[in-house]
Amino acid sequence: MRALDIDKKIAFIQRQPLDYFTQAVTEASIRISDRDHMRRQPWRISEVGVAPVTVTSCVTMFKKIRFGSRESIGYEALDLPPQHLETVAWWVLPPEESLALVRRYGREPAEGLVGIANLLVDVVPLFAMCDTVDIGAVVDSSNMDRPTLFVFDKYPQGMGFSEKAFELCEEIMRATAEIIHACECRTGCPSCVGAAVPPSAFGAVESGTRGRIPDKEAALVLLHSILELEPYVPRYDRPVPSKVEGAGRPAEGDRPEGRPPRTKLPADVERNIRDQLK
Repeated sequence: MRALDIDKKIAFIQRQPLDYFTQAVTEASIRISDRDHMRRQPWRISEVGVAPVTVTSCVTMFKKIRFGSRESIGYEALDLPPQHLETVAWWVLPPEESLALVRRYGREPAEGLVGIANLLVDVVPLFAMCDTVDIGAVVDSSNMDRPTLFVFDKYPQGMGFSEKAFELCEEIMRATAEIIHACECRTGCPSCVGAAVPPSAFGAVESGTRGRIPDKEAALVLLHSILELEPYVPRYDRPVPSKVEGAGRPAEGDRPEGRPPRTKLPADVERNIRDQLK
């Protein structure tokens, strides 16, 4: 891009022979804007709800991703004004005992929630009949008394996707757990719990999660707890945070040698989800 006119909303670009594409790194905070019109109810041992919200997002940088291998090769900082969106969100509020269980294993609950949030952006569209660009997800502690998982519509006043997720919470969360289990990595990779959050990112992501891939094991402990499945006991130690330049890749040994990250859901998992929808 040669120039950007924010006031007129015009970008001046030119063609470049590059071997990578870019992906925006966006920070988002969320606030329930109308508690008089929110719905909340118990779900298993958790609480779920849907309500009008205000999402404030800011693109702080972009990540460079190599074509083919999807390897992260670096970040570039950006200075853009924040954007405010009045929309609708679905949330899942895990019980304190589920969060405490993760801590007892020496893991961070926020890392597990961020990993689940990343995957929900891919799973919810299968049930809400939308695209991954139509929704966003964020972990936030400012609205409730503990970390809460929010999924919101990326359209003013919402398009009904969050309400659909609210209605199909059981199916969505079970599919999320199944997909994470199906991934062959050990402690987390971009194919299941998502890519790393750059160290210079801040805001809604809880402290301690920046600069490394979210903890797959913490996500599984949480999912088994809130779904009331057989308790999951972590099998692998938490890896050392990777450098920023390699933050989009799993740590060495997290993925079978020579195997690139998958770019789509496992066929049997996707088939099971589509059978549920039918």
